[in-house]
Parts: sequence; structure tokens; C-alpha cells
Amino acid sequence: FPYTTLFRSIDWLHSTGCRVIGLMGGEPLVRMAFVEQFVRYAAGKGCYVYLPTNGRLLTPDATDRLADAGVATFNVAIDCIREKPALPKALEHIRENFDYLVKLQSRYAYTVFLSINITRFNLDDVRLLTEFGRQNGIATAYHLCESPRGHTAASFGEQVGQVDELLDYLIDRNRAGYAMVNSIEHLRLMKGLLHGGAAPWPCRGGQNMVVCRT
Repeated sequence: FPYTTLFRSIDWLHSTGCRVIGLMGGEPLVRMAFVEQFVRYAAGKGCYVYLPTNGRLLTPDATDRLADAGVATFNVAIDCIREKPALPKALEHIRENFDYLVKLQSRYAYTVFLSINITRFNLDDVRLLTEFGRQNGIATAYHLCESPRGHTAASFGEQVGQVDELLDYLIDRNRAGYAMVNSIEHLRLMKGLLHGGAAPWPCRGGQNMVVCRT
């Protein structure tokens, strides 16, 4: 890959006033050399770089390299403790990598949070991962994932009541001081979204994308 093109892309982003960059995927670490160069150059220009990853390729060596390059935040996608059908992002597959990542936070001063999809198949796991995050001193973020009919109750079928209870549990934990990316307001709106009663969330993420093809 011509890194001069990569550097010019970052220079352009910087010239527009951009100072926060998220490396999206698929899985970014499939292109480890590219990501390391991206992070090092962007962080060197004063940008806050966060890295979403499923953690499978985030070995201790990769953590050291990316932390040294200047990653500000690792966003680790985990949906369950043990793998389930259609839910391969399981803690069991990355536990050694994850423990090393958390341990090295104080050395490199990056932050870590868990990104958790709420589906019909992992409601108990969401609670377990929430407590796991609390025990490890890291934040959690949540997403309603079942939406074939426009984010209505029908997308969760008979389990919609259980999802309501889960969101109430998350709101209670948020009030109790658990570190969460979602605000209480956002979690309440997710409850409304579950029943088709929430206005569109004013997210501009899709309007602020630059694609760099390797």
C-alpha cells in the first residue's frame, strides 16, 4: 500500500479541522501494518484515534505496537461469554488478549470499552458482560441489533419484555455509577425505539466517512 496516499489522506482530514478518527472495518487488524502506520501518523499530528476490533488479532505484541503508535481508545466488540450460533464475538476466544490489553492501560494511557450488541440470543450475556466490565474497570456500550421491521417490538418477538427489563437493568447500573458510553437518556430512547416510538437519533457518523482502500 502506498503510505504516501495514507499520509495525504490524514493531512487532508487534519486540514478540515478533524481531530478524532475511528478506524472502521470489517476487522481493521487484518491490515496490521497499515493500521499501525495510520495510527502513528495521525496521533503524531495530534489526532485522537480509536480502534474498533473483535480482539482476535489483538495479541500482546499487537497491543504494544498500537499503543506505542498512539491509539487513544480500543473499542472491543464482545457479544457473549461463550460463542453461540450467529454470535462469534465471544470473550472465550480473546480472554488472554483482553487481559493483557486491560493490564497495559496504565503504562500507555489508552482507554478500553466493550461494545455489546443486544440480540434475542444474548440477554443474559449482556448482564454478565456488564458486570465483567465493571470488575475490570472499563466502560460498556450497547446497541439494539434486531431490527428487520424498523426497530419495532416485533423484531424481538416474545422476548421484547425481557429486553425492556434488560434496558431497565442497564439504566439502574448507569445510575449506580457503572461506566457506560450510553447516557441514561440514550438508554431510555432505546426503550422507545424498541417499540417504534423514538425519533431518529441525531447521529452524523455516516456523514463523516473517508474510505481508504488497501
